[in-house]
Amino acid sequence: MITITKRVETLVAKWPLIKQGLDLDLINLSSLARHLRPQLEVEIGERISEAAVLMALRRYQAKSMPTASARPQDFLGDMSLRGGLTDLTYANSPTLNKRVSKLSEHINPQQYLTVSRGLLQTSVIVHEDVHGEVENQLAAEHLETKVTGLTAITLHLKPGHDKVAGILAYPLNLFAWRGITVIELVSTFDELNIVLYDTDVEEAFRTLKHAIG
Repeated sequence: MITITKRVETLVAKWPLIKQGLDLDLINLSSLARHLRPQLEVEIGERISEAAVLMALRRYQAKSMPTASARPQDFLGDMSLRGGLTDLTYANSPTLNKRVSKLSEHINPQQYLTVSRGLLQTSVIVHEDVHGEVENQLAAEHLETKVTGLTAITLHLKPGHDKVAGILAYPLNLFAWRGITVIELVSTFDELNIVLYDTDVEEAFRTLKHAIG
């Protein structure tokens, strides 16, 4: 016979955000127990008490709590902000790479510039003061989307971060819990750039500061 605890583990595994919330102790267990009880009763085939579901959740949370030595937040370092950004996304073409490679010749090295190439698209994120120059240089290419009013939060990653599972997912899950939309994610080995709407930056920065401590 499948125990309540086993069924709870199976249900939580289907919802990664709930698992993350339990790991971070963000979820009210009593409320979650009330939410899960009807579905558990259907799957188990008998009536069960809310207290039994709550006990199963507590057991699950205690068993799955990450160890202190592997906490992603311990490997997130200093943060900085760069506002006034524009995200330009172009369809990839045989000529786009060459044109993008020349953008640095027309943009001050102190200006924000990141380029991210995917299989079908290439995104160029620059300060709004120079996005017109980028559009001029890439005028022969197909501009698919243009998003303005953006800010990048840059997170510096501490040594050893490459051995920690979930280091990149951690801030994204925090933002998802708070309804914060991530526009772009650009990373290097020791740096993570999270691009957000200007309207979400204050809440996002506060959330990260609280998590990092």
